[in-house]
Amino acid sequence: MKKPGLCVLMLVLALSALSAQQKYALVIGNANYQRIGKLTNTINDAEDLTKALRNLGYQVEMKSNVSRSDLINAIYAYTQRLAANSANEGFFWYAGHAVQIGDENYLLPVDVNVDNEMQIRSDSYSLNQLLAALEEARNRANVVILDACRDNPLPRSAGRSSGSRGLTVINDIPGDLFVMFSTAPGDKADDGLGKRNSPFAEAFLKNISSTDPLVLVATDIIQETMRLTNNRQRPFQRGSIISDRNYSLNRRQVAIVPAPIPAPSPAPTPKPAPSPAPTPKPAPSPAPAVQPATTPQTSGGANLMTEFRAANVMAAFNAIHEFLQTCNGKPNRADVIRSRIVTGDYLDLPSLTVQADAGGGGFSAVNTSLGEHGTLLRLIVVGVDSFTKTNSNAPAHVVFQFQNVPVSHRMNPTNTNAGGYAKSEMRSYLTSKFLPGLAAAGLPESIIWAPTRCISNGGEGGTAADALADKLWLPTEWELHGSNSWSNKKYETAQNQARLEFYESNAKRIKYNLENNGNYGMWYWEASPYSSSAANLAIIDFFGFANNLHASSVVGCAPAFCVR
Repeated sequence: MKKPGLCVLMLVLALSALSAQQKYALVIGNANYQRIGKLTNTINDAEDLTKALRNLGYQVEMKSNVSRSDLINAIYAYTQRLAANSANEGFFWYAGHAVQIGDENYLLPVDVNVDNEMQIRSDSYSLNQLLAALEEARNRANVVILDACRDNPLPRSAGRSSGSRGLTVINDIPGDLFVMFSTAPGDKADDGLGKRNSPFAEAFLKNISSTDPLVLVATDIIQETMRLTNNRQRPFQRGSIISDRNYSLNRRQVAIVPAPIPAPSPAPTPKPAPSPAPTPKPAPSPAPAVQPATTPQTSGGANLMTEFRAANVMAAFNAIHEFLQTCNGKPNRADVIRSRIVTGDYLDLPSLTVQADAGGGGFSAVNTSLGEHGTLLRLIVVGVDSFTKTNSNAPAHVVFQFQNVPVSHRMNPTNTNAGGYAKSEMRSYLTSKFLPGLAAAGLPESIIWAPTRCISNGGEGGTAADALADKLWLPTEWELHGSNSWSNKKYETAQNQARLEFYESNAKRIKYNLENNGNYGMWYWEASPYSSSAANLAIIDFFGFANNLHASSVVGCAPAFCVR
């Protein structure tokens, strides 16, 4: 039996720790830029957010029209307050100009010099630097909101890589950190001309007092912003408060009297400007004016194991499945999915073993780097809710495909396309051999959804389209190219097939194949029979064009599947 005195002491210690816990916010609004375009509503946004946050129990420091030195000092003081107690919570809001230079995002103070990229880097504040400072604080939770990207404010003379519209994706988010951008990567955010607030700030203010978990509130903010902008602007989020899935901004501390903001240690003297950035390499010569097959790009996307804080691939797939389940029934469902998962994001299988059959296809390997070609066993997102138009009851889903070609296999044992892909040896191989290998590698078969896809039942003898519903499948010519150079124009069309959106950007890299002596010019199969032949099916050749090949040829296959 515990002694009463000990219980009282433990209660006093617990209350003392609770009372020391604080919710701090740093709110910045920059409008009166000295050398670039002024902004209309950023100060209003900052003032209104400050009031709202104080109503939620935050101790708020608001700064407007900050210089670089003011920005450095404010962020330093803010992170020092957070670091004072590991239970502290932080909220950072920035409204103003920001730019992407190379692969980094920079917040621009009002005195930024925009003559060239080197000057911009030295006069601004890197978002990566802010995230690193928050990680170093080691406090309970941090929320970072960036209402920037109100169009690139810089002159063309500033440099080639600073001309990108909007900001770039950040992939490596520290734990217990939630980051939200006012618009999708590379897009422009509306400043809200004629109104008091920007559309994003208006949507945020409307939902900030909700007691729902932050991840759900973020969805409401995304939908409201899209409504206010007629779908022109879609906010984007990264990271999560992984230690508390129900974390909410509107969760007041019990029996706590807000303590005065402690005076932080003196800020360190700002570091001198960094050495000049290397001169960007000249742009490569333009590609020939041809229309190659659109195959996955080599980089640019987030590791979904990091995004979903998963310990392994199976946990990542299950987390993606759970997220997609929450998207069902939402208006603008695809955009809700894209708030966390976009085409180009990926998962790397640690290893894969696939048994061979009579047509080949035996394979066993651990994941290895292919340099500029990614990794051998990379699954890349090539579609988001892609089959909703052709499948009326489609659940929320994302489409994964192997970025590279892990195996080679013939389409049929003889040179015939009779019966189309539906009757092919390849289809049987993918279902009976390849799919069990994926399950063993960490893909739970229970979360795979099989969309109905209509594919011609033959070449010269094709008389109809088979409605196939497979868990693992090869894309068709239309799904990859959006054209019918070889496939049946009557049956394989936009009415009964879905164009995979990742391929619409004309990325020209051809899939890498380890079995082809390290060359990345490997041909690989599409599921479409060649409409003018009884012996061939469509392929992508090593130039990236749609082409055709005898059905008994042993070439690469890069299958796809949908996670629901």
